[in-house]
Amino acid sequence: MAQNGNAFDFSRSLLTPTNLSERFIAFNKQHTAVKPISTGLFCLDIPGLETELMAAHTIRLFAKYNVALCTNQELPRLVPSYYVNYAQNMNTNDDSGFGWAWVDESNGTIVWDDAWTIATPASFFVLDHEITDRYLAEGDVTISQTYVDNADRLQQLELQRELKYYKQRVNKHKLNSDTAAAVGTKEAMESFAKRRKMLNEAAAAKMDAV
Repeated sequence: MAQNGNAFDFSRSLLTPTNLSERFIAFNKQHTAVKPISTGLFCLDIPGLETELMAAHTIRLFAKYNVALCTNQELPRLVPSYYVNYAQNMNTNDDSGFGWAWVDESNGTIVWDDAWTIATPASFFVLDHEITDRYLAEGDVTISQTYVDNADRLQQLELQRELKYYKQRVNKHKLNSDTAAAVGTKEAMESFAKRRKMLNEAAAAKMDAV
């Protein structure tokens, strides 16, 4: 039966995963104790223990805690359930070079080997988009970045057009206001008187010509 996303056929062997991506195949060649068998499931194959399934979300939780132990100034206040057992088994049995730090409760020290590389969510392919085939909630849709960029561009153009029209309306209103304010001023009345005098003189000259 073909593997599809998070679905898993429990009737077949855990050690014979099918339909894996190339990156999972490469990961499984590097690791001996933990292997992804689907998008959301890992197989733990620890010598002397029963082979088990572990959710990718759990691996991510462990990896995030591991990073916190290795990078934070203070120890995290909470430890994920079964983390210490998992870390010890990985450090002993997973010949990958990745290490999992853990706290020795007897003396409060962090157990770590500098030869190890810190196991992270990225190195174990358990980032958000990597552990699910469906990242969107019910009713959500996905759209392309091009659509978003075009929508933003149209919005900016509309905003620029509205701003242009607004400035035109403001300038027109200001012009009308300035014209109205000029009526009645001393300068306006003197100019008005001059125009009237010119018109009166022109009219008188016509009368004299008659």
